[in-house]
Amino acid sequence: MKRYVKYIWILFLLLLSCSNKEEPVARVDGTVLTKDELAQVAGYSSEILSSGYVKDVVNSWIDQELLYREAMKRKLEKREDIRREIENYRRYILTEHLIQEVVLDGIEIDEDSLLEYYNRNSSLYTAQSDMVRLVLLNVEDADTARSVYERITSGVPIERFEPFLYLSDSTGNFFARDELPKEVAKVAFSMEDGELSEPIETDFGYFIVKRISSVSQGTILPFEAVRDDIHYILYSRRSSDRINSFIDSLRREHSIWINPLYEETTDAVEDSI
Repeated sequence: MKRYVKYIWILFLLLLSCSNKEEPVARVDGTVLTKDELAQVAGYSSEILSSGYVKDVVNSWIDQELLYREAMKRKLEKREDIRREIENYRRYILTEHLIQEVVLDGIEIDEDSLLEYYNRNSSLYTAQSDMVRLVLLNVEDADTARSVYERITSGVPIERFEPFLYLSDSTGNFFARDELPKEVAKVAFSMEDGELSEPIETDFGYFIVKRISSVSQGTILPFEAVRDDIHYILYSRRSSDRINSFIDSLRREHSIWINPLYEETTDAVEDSI
């Protein structure tokens, strides 16, 4: 599912990126996909990818462009239900940008706050089984997997391959054995810390594993292993407070009326129980 969502997102970006005059990779009538745009969407030069993978992405872009043109030809954008969907999505995008760029701008969670939360709640982060900290790369085809592996072993930093990261960032996440494909778990739990695996074939594509460290069942996970989780908790709390405060201020600035039949009151809630 994760690979599918990432693939659709790549196609969406490709559709948005086809307006400049650089070297073309493909063309549908007057709309062009350039080599530079392809590299930008992929996150690195397309030479890293196998020719088969690049061809699939390009052909998918062509398919999407053809479908879009056919939808416009049939004037689907003029249908009232579709126009409502587009308008609802436009409103959603605008309000999300308002929240992210105005309301939540400047929120920072300092390291002391993260550590304080961890120290007060460290018992919540006890390993329920043996775990390994891994950086996982997931690649769909064997040629690209081999190319990525060889580039890492030749000195290219693993963070350069961020588009292939699977359920981890470039510093690694902790995994229990049953959270990994069985082929990956077998290799990961037998590796030494710091070791990089060759591509591992699974039903979900090819995995390249870098083992960072490990912990035993019953051990409290180190701070760096749960730092992102704690950051999410604290950031969510502050974000919620900011948003509620901002909306309260807007309510004071505007005239708001609710039909009494739809206005929730304590009595109405109690009567409905």
